[in-house]
Amino acid sequence: MKKIFSFVAVFVLIFSLTGCGDNNQQNSSNSQSQTKQEQKVQEPKKEEPAMSVEQRNAVNRAASYVQTTFMAKSKIANQLVQFDKFSPEDAEFAVNQLNNIDWNKVALKKAESYVQTTNMAKSKIANQLIQFEGFAPEEAEYAVANLKVDFNEVAYKKALSYQQGQNMSIEGIRQQMLGQFEGFTPEEVEYAISKLQK
Repeated sequence: MKKIFSFVAVFVLIFSLTGCGDNNQQNSSNSQSQTKQEQKVQEPKKEEPAMSVEQRNAVNRAASYVQTTFMAKSKIANQLVQFDKFSPEDAEFAVNQLNNIDWNKVALKKAESYVQTTNMAKSKIANQLIQFEGFAPEEAEYAVANLKVDFNEVAYKKALSYQQGQNMSIEGIRQQMLGQFEGFTPEEVEYAISKLQK
């Protein structure tokens, strides 16, 4: 009986020691993973360098030029320096922040504004965007290709402005609009003239 009792006691002792060992290992591994997590949490985030007041103002000004006047990227730095009196460094910084802008769509907006305000012919728009506005050729091509405009109606509005604003004759209007000055197609001009005569 004593032997059985001592055997049971030894078995219980071994079992409890084994269990404790597992618990200790588990506790140790839990402690290590917790320390790693704490280290991850405590690692400082890399912060972007703060802008100066001048830089922030230049960035805001540059963004407003894009949103309100549809200005090409190539023109913004000069505008900021020449007219807004920012330093060349701050102007360049501001332009470099305009990373998320789709310049094709800015060119399209500019093209639309020309059609709406000046009744410009399609053949003239790309050259205007490149030569005078500073858009890249591919941006100007995108703009012209994506204009959703009835250029017959644009030609009519232009012809009407010549008739009412400058008292021009029908033949004078036809020649003006077909020439290099306006650049409308013969079909667009004939549509405009026929509508004027109704």
